[in-house]
Amino acid sequence: MSRRTIILALVAIPLFAVGWWLGSPLFLDDRVSEAFPTAPVAGEGASTAADDVSAEPVRLAVGSFQDQDAIHKGSGEVSLYRLADGSHVLRFEDFEVTNGPDLKVIVSNGRSFADHDELDVAGWVELEALKGNIGDQNYVLPASVDVDELGSVIIWCKAFSVIFSVASLDRV
Repeated sequence: MSRRTIILALVAIPLFAVGWWLGSPLFLDDRVSEAFPTAPVAGEGASTAADDVSAEPVRLAVGSFQDQDAIHKGSGEVSLYRLADGSHVLRFEDFEVTNGPDLKVIVSNGRSFADHDELDVAGWVELEALKGNIGDQNYVLPASVDVDELGSVIIWCKAFSVIFSVASLDRV
């Protein structure tokens, strides 16, 4: 093999890998179908106060995902629940968002955002990577999140600091 072929391969392989990472989400969907948590969810969100929880999950707030712009689209419902153990979980149902690289689920006390700069001003907490761009899924809130002040759930591309969809929460 010539030196030129080796150099070309060393350049082309990483470029292809980065191109695939950036472009493949536009053509591939990640489908998720998680059941609603019926047992207590282990994690940081558990409460120790037994008298402030009920035996059944309690729906505290609801919102609908909205398109952020002509390219970044989202739909479906998100609900905030308090579970029997006192933990809090976000439940996405009939959820669908434009796929992209490095998508995260974040929450904020703010309610709507034109761009990431507005989100930074309001403040936010990253929960975890989006499990799939289509389908029903659950996200446990850490105990550090004040659910009484929670205003929105955001799907955000961390790699490019781009908001894909926002759901403003309304108390029920």
